[in-house]
Amino acid sequence: MDRNKNSVLKQGGILAAAGVGVRIIGMLYRSPLTAIIGDLGNGYYQYAYSLYTIALLVSSYSIPSAFSKILAQRLARKDYVNAQKTLHYTLGFVLVTGLLATLLLFFFGPVLIADPAALPVLYLFFPTIILSAILGVIRGYFQAHRTMVQTSISQLLEQIFNAVFSVLMAWVFIHLFSDGSKQSSAQYGAMGSAFGTGVGVCAGLLFMLVAYRMNLPYLRKRLRQDHHKEENNSLLILHSIAVVVLPFIASTVISYLAPFVNQKIFNSVMVGGRGMTNERATELYGILSGKAIVISNIPIAMANAMSAAMIPSISSFFACGKKEEASKLASQVTRVTMTIGIPCAAFLAILAKPITMILYPQRSSLDQASILLAALSVTVVFYSLSAVSSGILQSIGRTNTPWMNSAVGLMLQTLFLLAVLYQTKLTTMAVVFAMILYSFLMCLLNHFFVKRSLKMKRDVKSTYLFPLLSSVLMSLAGYGAYLASCKGLQMFLPSFYFVNLLATALAVFICLLVYAFFMVRFKALTEEEMYHLPKGRKIVSLLKKVRIL
Repeated sequence: MDRNKNSVLKQGGILAAAGVGVRIIGMLYRSPLTAIIGDLGNGYYQYAYSLYTIALLVSSYSIPSAFSKILAQRLARKDYVNAQKTLHYTLGFVLVTGLLATLLLFFFGPVLIADPAALPVLYLFFPTIILSAILGVIRGYFQAHRTMVQTSISQLLEQIFNAVFSVLMAWVFIHLFSDGSKQSSAQYGAMGSAFGTGVGVCAGLLFMLVAYRMNLPYLRKRLRQDHHKEENNSLLILHSIAVVVLPFIASTVISYLAPFVNQKIFNSVMVGGRGMTNERATELYGILSGKAIVISNIPIAMANAMSAAMIPSISSFFACGKKEEASKLASQVTRVTMTIGIPCAAFLAILAKPITMILYPQRSSLDQASILLAALSVTVVFYSLSAVSSGILQSIGRTNTPWMNSAVGLMLQTLFLLAVLYQTKLTTMAVVFAMILYSFLMCLLNHFFVKRSLKMKRDVKSTYLFPLLSSVLMSLAGYGAYLASCKGLQMFLPSFYFVNLLATALAVFICLLVYAFFMVRFKALTEEEMYHLPKGRKIVSLLKKVRIL
C-alpha cells in the first residue's frame, strides 16, 4: 500500500506540476493577448470557448480518466489483449462522439452562443475537437499504466504552442482582415487566438503519438505473453466503454455547463433586462472570464491532476477487493490537495490586486478584475475538494453520483443567479457568488456520498484545521511583507509596476516560508511525507537550510 500510495502521490504531483505550469503559461500569454484583442476580444473568445469546451467534454476531456479506469482494471488482471482491444474501440468511440459534437455545434451554435459576433470564433475551433478526442484517449492509455510523464510533457507542449501561436495569429488576423474598428479587431483577434489553440493541440498530439510508437515493442511483447483464454467480443467491450465513459461525460458536461449557463443568463439579463449594449456586456464578462477566472483556475488544476492520478490506482484496488487500501489512498490524496489548495486560496485573497497588476496591467479594468479574483479565491478550496471527491466516487463505481450532484448544484446556482441579477444591481459579482454557491454544493454533496460509500477516515486537524490556521498566519506575514517592500522599493524605483512585481515576489517567498514553518511545527506535514512529493528531497534540503526542519 505504501509503495502504491507514494507512486500515486508522485505521479499526481508530476501531473499537478504540469497542470499548474500549463495554467501559468496560459495566464502569462493572456496579458499580451489582451493587449492585442482587448477585453471585448476576450469576451468573444470566452463565449466561443465555452461552447467548444462542452464539445470537448463529450469527445475528449472526460476520456482520459474514464478510459484509464477501464484499462487499469484490465491491466490489474494482466488481461493485455482485451486492454489493447479496448484502446482501439475507445478511439473509434471518441471519433464518433467528436464528430457528432461538432455537427451539433454547427447547427445549434447560432442559437446557443451568447453573442452572434463570436460565432466565427467558434467555427475555427471545430477541427480541434476531433484532434483533442484522439489526444485524450492516448493520454488515458498512459495514465492507466500509472505514468503521468508523457501526459505532463504533452500538456506543457500543447500550452507552449498554444501561447505562442494564439498571440501571433491574433496579431496576424487583425492586420490581415480587420477594418480597424474596435469590434472588428476584437473579433478577428479572437479568431486568431482560436486558431492558435488548434496548433497547440496538434503539438501535444504529435508528441503522444511518438511516445506511443516508442512503446510499441514492449506492448507487442506483453501481448504475446498474455495467457488469458477468454477474449471479449466487440459488443462486450463497447458496452464496458459506454457504461463507464457515459457517466464520466455526463458529470464533466454538467460541471462545465455552469460557465456556459452563467454567461448566457448574464448576457440576456444585461442586454434584455437592463438595456446594456451587447458589446459592453461581453466586455464585462471578458474581464471576469479572461482575467479573474484564469488566475483562480491555476491551483484548481493541481486538484484535477491529483484526481486523475488516483483513479487508476483506486479502481485497481477495488477490482482486487482491497477497499481499505482504497480508503487510505483517497484520504491521503485529499490531505495533500488541501495542504496546497487552502494556502493558495488565502494567497489569492490577500494579494489579488498585486497579482492582477502583474499579469493584466490594463488600468481600466484592474480594480474590477482584482475584486472579482479576491471573491473567487474561496472557490479554489471548494472546487479542489469536489474534484478529488468526484474522482474517488468514479473510482469506486459510483460513476452516476458526481453528475447527479453537479445537476443539483447547477439548478440551484442558476436560480440563485437569476434572483440576484433581477433583484440587485450587481453585474459580474453576481456570477461570482453563483460560482461560490455551485462549488460549495458540489463539495458538500460529493463529501456526503464519499463518506457513506467508502467509510473514509479523515484526520480533520491535519487535513483542514492546520492548513487553514497556517494559511491565516501566512497571509498576515505575506501582506505585511508586501506593504513594507512597496514603501521601501518606491524610494529607488520610478515605475510602480516593477515595485509591485518585486514586492509580490518577496511576499510569495515569505508566504512559502511561514506556511512551511507552521505546517511543520503543527506536525501537519512530516519530513517522511515530504520525501514522497515531487522534488521532495530538494524541498526537505531547503527547509533544513533555513532551519524550518
